[in-house]
Amino acid sequence: MGIVNFNSARVIHQWSPALEKNRPVKNAPGILYSLRVYNHGPQQFIQVYDANVIPNDGAPPNEVYIVAASASLQVDYPDGLNMLLGIAISNSSTAATKTEGLADCWFAVDYK
Repeated sequence: MGIVNFNSARVIHQWSPALEKNRPVKNAPGILYSLRVYNHGPQQFIQVYDANVIPNDGAPPNEVYIVAASASLQVDYPDGLNMLLGIAISNSSTAATKTEGLADCWFAVDYK
């Protein structure tokens, strides 16, 4: 983790140490500013949760994005996305609910 300036706000930059299937970012209320994902596997969904832990399979996400096979995704929230419980991110083979996939994603997140 490191600290960077994003939109004149001091935020924390967190990234995956290796390919993984999910990333528990923050276990307390926070603000998400950006999310970057490199997908090393097949096409899948990236789900963002207002949660203080990684939800179990079957949980509906607060935000969902599709990322193509062997591709990257970047999502910016210039004003921040307020998360009341915490910030958790997971890959999924389904869009509407979590069906956790393989450890084939690299995540980078800016938040506070």
